[in-house]
Amino acid sequence: MRIVICGAGHVGSFAAEALASAQHSITVIDLDPERVRDIGDRLDVAALQGDCAQAATLEEAGVRKADLFLAATERDEVNMLSASIAKGMGARKTVARVRLGAFYDDRRFGYARHLGIDRLICPEYATSEQIAHILRNPAAIAIESFANWKIELQEFEVAERAPALGKPLADVAFPDGARLVAVRRDGKVAAPSGGTVVQPGDQVVLVGERDVMPRAVRLFGQAGAHTRDIAIMGGGPMAAWLCRALRDRAFRIRLFEPDATSQETFRGEYLGKADVFVAITDDDENNILGGAWAKSQGVKQAIAVVQRPIYLHLLEHVGIDLAFSPRVAAMREITQLLDDSPVLALSSLSRGVLDVYRVRLGAHSPAAGLPLREQKVPDGFIIAAVQHGVDASVPGGESVIHAGDTLLVVGPHKRSAALVAFAGT
Repeated sequence: MRIVICGAGHVGSFAAEALASAQHSITVIDLDPERVRDIGDRLDVAALQGDCAQAATLEEAGVRKADLFLAATERDEVNMLSASIAKGMGARKTVARVRLGAFYDDRRFGYARHLGIDRLICPEYATSEQIAHILRNPAAIAIESFANWKIELQEFEVAERAPALGKPLADVAFPDGARLVAVRRDGKVAAPSGGTVVQPGDQVVLVGERDVMPRAVRLFGQAGAHTRDIAIMGGGPMAAWLCRALRDRAFRIRLFEPDATSQETFRGEYLGKADVFVAITDDDENNILGGAWAKSQGVKQAIAVVQRPIYLHLLEHVGIDLAFSPRVAAMREITQLLDDSPVLALSSLSRGVLDVYRVRLGAHSPAAGLPLREQKVPDGFIIAAVQHGVDASVPGGESVIHAGDTLLVVGPHKRSAALVAFAGT
């Protein structure tokens, strides 16, 4: 594929390296001549100095024939403008990286739709959501998301005193917008019915709309968990999003900016007794040292955010329990956008027995125009969620599925071929 990348900073250079290694033809644009020289020397890419918000620069970069245009400078406005221009000039798909929540939140105004951009990505938002998912659901075996985090999917073991135990699922007061899609018992996985009775020790797979999911999880989880003490080091956008994602839940959050690792702060704030320490500043080394220091002082769990993925496999050796990289989060979104196949396996569940699939419905899909209750899904597969435009939901029996919708489907491992005819073209 021909790919044009605007910006040779953290995200742009990482994307260029990853995509060039996958044998794509890459052109990188940046205003800084030193960055242009550096990336041209390090990678097998074409490097161009210029302003990517100007049509003449994009023309020189070959954007008219580009399969993908990625705008990843440090300025949101430049990224959105250049992606919009690139789309108008003929780029097949355009992606703009943004940092400001006001641009990314399509509930306020659909900037991407208004400007003709195929996708806005926000690596900082995606990273904060990944961390929030882990903190909200510490017992989860696996967690997946769909439609920009509007839908959550979780696998976890049913607690011994869960409210849903000992009664048929038809009698369980399940909240609208959530459903149970699989039950694993004695090594076997089955789709539940209204007569299914969940037992202690079962592993269940739940899917739900983000605001509904906590109520659904409580039906199968342990009630009455204690308030968890979360200490966050850093005051940038990621910290703000993380605090927002954890509001109205059983958390006591303390935010420290710029540094929480001094002896005086640790002793004065009793940080050694915190359940979780999250190091989320803009400095990788500071986050690594802060997380390692916190763990050595008695914090139960340490989480660090690092930009450079090269650090990820090293952090467990210094006591950090979990690490996340915004660059990796960005590349995951870009890679999924590049994949034009109608069916894509996103992740595996239940020890490799089940897969989570993304299915894009074509104009000739047999599913188009029918309500969920009339859908003839291949045996063993369940439609877990539907994205229609920017809206996403867990469908009910009367929910109609349309051509152009994207589905989240759960089904047998490595059986994507069975879904191709269902997806249509």
